[in-house]
Amino acid sequence: MEAIRILTSPFSLRSRRIIALFVLFALTLPFILGAARDSKRRRLGKTCLDCHEDMAPRLRDKVTHEPFKSEDCEACHKRHGLLKVLLLKSWDASLCFPCHEAQKGIFEQPVQHFKNEKDVCWKCHDPHSSSKPKLLKEEGTKVCLICHEAQKEEFSRPVLHAPLKEEQCLACHVPHAGTNPSLLQNPETEMCSVCHTYEDADFVRKHQNYDVTQGTCSSCHNPHSSQTEGLLQLSTHAPLTEADCQTCHVAPAAGQKPRLTEALGDLCLSCHEDQKVKLGLDKAHSPFKDKDCVSCHEPHAAKHSPLLKAEEKSLCQECHQDEALFPTKKPVAVHAPFERGNCSGCHDSHASAFASLMRKPREELCLDCHKDEPKFQKANLHGPFKEGECLTCHQPHSSKMAFLMREEQFALCYECHAEVKEQEKSRSLHDPFVAGRCSSCHDSHSSDSPQYLKAVEPQLCFACHEKVQESLKVKSVHAPAAEGLCSSCHSSHASQYGELLTVSRNELCYGCHSNFEDEAAGGYLHAPVEKRDCLGCHEAHASAESPILKKSGASLCYECHKTEQESFTKDVVHTPVKEGACLACHEAHLSKLTGLITETPALLCTSCHDATTEAFLSAHKGYNVAGSNCVGCHDPHASKQVGLTPTIVHEPYGEFRCELCHS
Repeated sequence: MEAIRILTSPFSLRSRRIIALFVLFALTLPFILGAARDSKRRRLGKTCLDCHEDMAPRLRDKVTHEPFKSEDCEACHKRHGLLKVLLLKSWDASLCFPCHEAQKGIFEQPVQHFKNEKDVCWKCHDPHSSSKPKLLKEEGTKVCLICHEAQKEEFSRPVLHAPLKEEQCLACHVPHAGTNPSLLQNPETEMCSVCHTYEDADFVRKHQNYDVTQGTCSSCHNPHSSQTEGLLQLSTHAPLTEADCQTCHVAPAAGQKPRLTEALGDLCLSCHEDQKVKLGLDKAHSPFKDKDCVSCHEPHAAKHSPLLKAEEKSLCQECHQDEALFPTKKPVAVHAPFERGNCSGCHDSHASAFASLMRKPREELCLDCHKDEPKFQKANLHGPFKEGECLTCHQPHSSKMAFLMREEQFALCYECHAEVKEQEKSRSLHDPFVAGRCSSCHDSHSSDSPQYLKAVEPQLCFACHEKVQESLKVKSVHAPAAEGLCSSCHSSHASQYGELLTVSRNELCYGCHSNFEDEAAGGYLHAPVEKRDCLGCHEAHASAESPILKKSGASLCYECHKTEQESFTKDVVHTPVKEGACLACHEAHLSKLTGLITETPALLCTSCHDATTEAFLSAHKGYNVAGSNCVGCHDPHASKQVGLTPTIVHEPYGEFRCELCHS
């Protein structure tokens, strides 16, 4: 009503218009602001939860993160994601600092729970909601075990420290960062005094009246759990276990720090006589030689046996930081004792008579673990293996090569087998050889076969050449192949000749077979024989056609004699030709006669055609042609004329008037 009154009052028209616009703006402002807030959550008419439906029920959780509760997803996420996954604006703690400013300084503390790395805050906290306080993923010790699963045994021994038993890790530790080791709230002795009164008579009695406030409680006690009452560490010094402190310390005096009865190294050796003897050995570990026992051992108790200050491998690594021993890049192969951190499995930690502080001579040490392996029972032992020189080929700790080898396999073998390396220059190389895979054929340790072969031939060869093995299942097999003598024709590593042949093809076959050139002196050789191309007609290993022929009958001959094959399709074909029996008349390799025929034409023809029969004589006008050259009148293969006669002939012969020329 007030607005109407103003509009009707005697103001100028211009003034009334300005006032009307102001009133209209004031009335619509709430709607504009509401729409703006709604647009912040809506994109194209949808909210984030319209797609991420699985997140909606979590709004009802006991504790919800404020941006999630208000559906302000873009407080943490980028607007555009990938495959329905919203990308975070930042992946480390800097994402949380705008709201949690008080926590920003935690990463400046000297002792960090986590470095400011990817996912740092949500290792423990859920970024959306939780049923646990402070958005924790779990409660009590369970949240710690998310990361400390490997230390679960540390928290579950029979005797538990009271705070751990009550799942109160934060009774002693700070959650994010601090100034004390192990994220303790206060220095260790001060921390323990919160619950334990050092002046208490029972406390003083249990500690043999010694002032222990100048030491650290964890030098004897485990702060989490133990196998024994009093939470003693797993490995304890005998005098401590027996509560006989004066074995090592002088009697307690008020206000004085516990003192040793003599110099530390000498004190240890007064009980450990077995170690004292080792001081006279050739090789002594530096700390042991200097009698600096506490560089490796705790004097009272320790988490690691025997009284070690850290896990064995970690302890050794404090001094032995050589890249060859502890490579920064993950090795391909790691020796089992080394991987387990069991350095003392091979080395004596104090002193030894052998190089590198080894517990035994090198040739005996490896046998402690490997003596029962079948390789020791084989007939032929590889030289280094036989002599126990394992480190000739293997690394003792780890290697970038498989099987702990020092070098690539071929390079390692060439160190001794230099003559084999020369074969790399050959024309034809065996695949395993050129690939440097010596162990494809040879066993590097031992074998019952010569040259340490993994199997005898042909089984060894068939491991790769399955097709050759399958091809031998036919009726005609080359004798060396049938007897499994692959090496009678092939070299094992390399050759100057194709197919790894031991000699050229020209010479190889004549190593077993007759030299046709010598036999054919003054005669004729089949063209492939003359070229010494035996594989022109024969298979090298086996064939379904005997004798190891590539094809059967005339089909083999026609591979070369293509022109003749065409002429043999004429009207009249000689029977052996029709039947593909080329060898009925011809020799396969050599002959004293032209055309490689087996006999003179007269003898050859009369072996099938009886020249004494009446029919034969009648066909030849009564003439006795038994000793004549038949091919003078007949084509031996095919003709368009009956009787295999030529198309162009002497006129009397064509008219069967032989008497004009012959008596």
